[in-house]
Amino acid sequence: MLSTPRIDDHRIERRARMGWLACAKLSVLLCLAGCRSEETIVRVGTNSAMSGEEVAARIRQTYDSRFFELEERFQSHYTVRIFRATGDTTNLDVVGRDIGRRLEGFLATIDSVNHVRDVEYAGQKEVSNMPRLTETQRSRRELFSENPEFLLHRRILFTAYKINDYGLHEGVLRVPYVRACEHLATVDWASFLLDSEVIRPYAAQTTNMVFWLKQIGVVDLEEPYTLVFKGFFMRSNDEDFSAADYQAKLYGLTHFIIGESQYYQRPVSPEKFAWILDYFDEHILEILTWSKPDIIAEIALCFRLCGLDDHRAVGHAKQFLINAFDPKLGFIPSGGSTVDFNTSEHRNAVAYLVLYDWKELHRGPHLRDGMLAMTPSIRARLDLMETGEESASLLVDRGLAKILHPIDDDGRALPEPEPAHH
Repeated sequence: MLSTPRIDDHRIERRARMGWLACAKLSVLLCLAGCRSEETIVRVGTNSAMSGEEVAARIRQTYDSRFFELEERFQSHYTVRIFRATGDTTNLDVVGRDIGRRLEGFLATIDSVNHVRDVEYAGQKEVSNMPRLTETQRSRRELFSENPEFLLHRRILFTAYKINDYGLHEGVLRVPYVRACEHLATVDWASFLLDSEVIRPYAAQTTNMVFWLKQIGVVDLEEPYTLVFKGFFMRSNDEDFSAADYQAKLYGLTHFIIGESQYYQRPVSPEKFAWILDYFDEHILEILTWSKPDIIAEIALCFRLCGLDDHRAVGHAKQFLINAFDPKLGFIPSGGSTVDFNTSEHRNAVAYLVLYDWKELHRGPHLRDGMLAMTPSIRARLDLMETGEESASLLVDRGLAKILHPIDDDGRALPEPEPAHH
């Protein structure tokens, strides 16, 4: 195990000038000259009396008891993570409803991908609605202004991956799934995903896309993508990155291991990703100081997925999450000025996977066709596809705001945009 590097006052001062703020409730006392990891004192919050198992149980109790307060997409995300950690099949019907909710836009998009002007218009329309308040948002807007068609390709890819992941690609959704894969195979993914300027503001998402493409058998870009990622993010000192790029680096690194696990479905080889685990180990105290609970939980989960439950990084992260837990709320808030139960779901689902003492992961869930919530119009469209008939309605006729739902790092749909921005 690598020893903990010394973090000196000048580096902390430089990061403070860059506007890097420590997460709420975090106070780290770092020994400076010749400090070793076992001599470092990490103090976070006031919940030291609670164990990780107790916090996991409270998070589970809170989200189970308030489950129907969650929006449907968050219900689905939470249910799948709980299933993969525990095998609990409760509420799997919401996963079928979530896929059903995506089908109208997905099928209309599949009908329209050969109409170049529709694809360009759809992409440009979504770009115009992309937010631009933060550095990351502005970088992503600029990125997709130059590549608007990839917003549509990404959306097709995500839904095709979900259909495959839930075992629905051999059932009633077989034809649209095959057509989606055929379309995705025509896309020049290498030119997009192997560009460091694409990866820089979008690292977690591009890493996800590499693993989605590999899982559904369209193209395997993992090796060249890893080389480009390393070339940009691993050859520079972290102090040389902006705050946004540093956070993107951490998220991107976690998603190599999370993607390899097929998103918490199978264990991962620690040897394959030693370069990532070694980096996290070496820099864990800095990460604890400057990162938010979501990233810290994902980093701890990477070690657990690699079978390294007793690694010191896991212990530090667990203590951080325990002390970020708010007993009054019953979950881990963002640390910001507002508390949103829905948007806190991802953070708490991942924290649960870290703190709950699972011994094995459960593959799936594998859904049956009957679990899909499909409207008569969707069934009619599927029948047309099955018989080889094309639908006459194009993407622009279906209403772009309804079809183009932005998705986040884990592919979860984000709230629909306002007419002028989101």
